Formats: sequence, C-alpha cells, structure tokens
Amino acid sequence: MRNKKQIRGFSLIELMVALSISLVLMLGVTNIMISTKRSYNVQNDMGLLLENGRFAIEIINNDLRMAGFFGCSGQTPAGVISLAGADNNGANGSDVILASFVDANQNAFSVEHAPPTPLNASPLQQGQTTLTVTTRGELYVGDTVIASDCGSSTSYTVNAVTDTTVTLNTGLDKTYDNNTQSYGAQLRRLVTHRYFIASSTNGFSLFRDNNPIGDPLDTTNAEELVEGVENMQIRYGEDTNGDGVIDQYLNSDNVTTMQNVLAIRVTLLLNTITERSDREADTDTYILDPESSAYDPPDDHLRRTTFTTTVKLRNINNTL
Repeated sequence: MRNKKQIRGFSLIELMVALSISLVLMLGVTNIMISTKRSYNVQNDMGLLLENGRFAIEIINNDLRMAGFFGCSGQTPAGVISLAGADNNGANGSDVILASFVDANQNAFSVEHAPPTPLNASPLQQGQTTLTVTTRGELYVGDTVIASDCGSSTSYTVNAVTDTTVTLNTGLDKTYDNNTQSYGAQLRRLVTHRYFIASSTNGFSLFRDNNPIGDPLDTTNAEELVEGVENMQIRYGEDTNGDGVIDQYLNSDNVTTMQNVLAIRVTLLLNTITERSDREADTDTYILDPESSAYDPPDDHLRRTTFTTTVKLRNINNTL
C-alpha cells in the first residue's frame, strides 16, 4: 500500500492560481462574445437601415417618374393636381409631396383600348355613363377615373361598379378614340399618393395616403411604408429661363411654376430603429440639403444615414 505521505491534493495556492487563470480565460471568452454580438448588431442594424433606405427611395422614385401621366394626350385633366408639395409640414420639419397619375399596371382597372377609329368605333362614346370593363382591379365607388385619348383627358367619379361594368357620375363629355393611332383611348383609375413623415410605434416612419396636399397629416388611414425614416426634404429643380437646364433647386414655397420644374431632389434621413446602449450617443447635426436648415435629432444611441436621389420628371403640365 502507498505511504500516506505520498497521497496529497492541491494546495490553496495552487487552487488560487488555477482559479485566476480560469477567470482570465473566461473574461477573454466573454469579451470575444460581447464584441461578436456588438458587431452582429451593428451589421444587422445597418443592413436593415440600408435596405429600408433603398426601398423608400425606389418607391418614391417610381411615383415621381409617373407623376402627370394621364394617357396619350399628355394633358392634365381639369381639377386634377399631378404634382404638389408642402414645405416643413411633416414631423421634424420634413416636407410633404404628392404625385398623381393613371394606373397603367397590367392588373389595373381599364376599358380595353379601342382600335384605330377607321377600323372600329371607340368603346368610349359621348354621353355614355355605363361602360363594360376588361379588368376591374382595385376600383370602388367614389374613386376618380380618367378618360383619355391622344387629344385630351377628363376626370370622372365612379358611382357604381360591378365585376363587368362601371357607372360614372356623368356622361362622357366626348367620344374618346385613338385619333388613328394604334393605342390611346382608355379609361383608367387615378392614383394619388401623398408621402409624409409622422410618428409611429418605433419612432418615425414614412407614410403614404391618397389625401389632398393641404389636408392634415393623419396616420389613421395612411399606409406605413418604411420604419426609421426621420426626416424628408424635397427640392424642385426649376428652369427659370427656358433653356432646358436647371438653374436652381427650391423648396415648394419658392417655386415660381411647376411647369418649369425639370427634376426633383429627395433627401431622406433614416435611423437604425433599435437603440443600442453600448454605442456612443449620436450628437451630430444633419444638414439634409444645402437650402434647408440643420436638423438636430435627440442625443440617443441610434445610428443615422442620409439617402439622396434626383428624379427627372418625364411628364409635362404639372401643377403646384
């Protein structure tokens, strides 16, 4: 049998040294985990911010490019505003913009295009109130529709609608044909989108509704498009001397006439939505546009980035 003197355990000093080494190793592992988690949060938050920014810019761009399109005639119907702006009416002093156009999507409500007049009479006859539709789409009583051809366009209100027919509030003011063109005569739904910034569950968001430009901004019946959009500045590129070149970018209050506006510059300020206490506070002041005043957000722990795009207007006869 072994001598009892040969049987021994760890001394207190050895235990203390082992515990100290283990503690150092655990602290190192913990720091690595914390650093990895912080890096993941930063990348995830910034990835979401960039995705939201690209989506917001894209959806606004699409509507601005379509603003003022009311069919083959290229004319704005009486009583319809194709493009309008309101300066500093949104949350945080942000701007508001409205774009109107006819819905040209394949699944939009429409009356089938008439062949050239010599071949067949137009399905849009003067005085006609009830029309047979090829695609109803999203169309409801009270909606505005635009009848147009290559000569002119007029707006009407829907009084009744079924799967196959649409009844207007009044008879067509003329017979809409194609003026011998292969494409032109049509009746389509008027799309009106107003974009603005307002408070939301997670701070501020980009909203869209179909109300007139001067109506109060109410999120009750508005569609929340993108979270984390904190500010939006709109500038209108105006050609003041008719040479086809933009001379200056102005806010909506200072634009002389919208018919001289060739392009629109949109600047958005987005944040990362989730506040991270392990980050330094954002104490920066943001100038979204050279012509706008500086915007100073709260000194919170969000990260922020600006997005800017300039959209060339493709349709004429806009009205401010």
